[in-house]
Amino acid sequence: MVTAETKTEYIRLDYHGEGQKVIVTPQNQDRFMLSVREAAIACQMADDSNSFIQQFKELLENLASWLKRHGSKVERAFVTIRDAGFVFLVVQRNKSYNREFEDLLTELDMSIAQDQNLNLIRLNVLALPKSSKESYESFLVPEHTWTYRHAK
Repeated sequence: MVTAETKTEYIRLDYHGEGQKVIVTPQNQDRFMLSVREAAIACQMADDSNSFIQQFKELLENLASWLKRHGSKVERAFVTIRDAGFVFLVVQRNKSYNREFEDLLTELDMSIAQDQNLNLIRLNVLALPKSSKESYESFLVPEHTWTYRHAK
């Protein structure tokens, strides 16, 4: 525990060449060894992981905000994992094609793709006309799906 009286100490990992090793001793004392390069990559991945979590939260907030503005046209909405990223699946209230609604989704898709604050997120946007539960569920991965309840 760091207190006002305790000075934080830092360990510096500088990668200068092959063969340098780091011994890591976690709290459970189960020591392991890896190269300085591997340690640096692991640290970068941990940092990216934290950034990804923050970006994912921001993505969900952006999608919820979009749904609040356009919810009158949306029956249901989901975020799921597919292929190499996420899918924002929107089930429309109407069965007929709505060009204006498709344009709104395209704008949303482009704004997320171009947002530097979401540079770790890969998202596809998909709209379905009013559909049966079986139809839209075929696009979802049940254990990795977030449902927007207010979109009903």
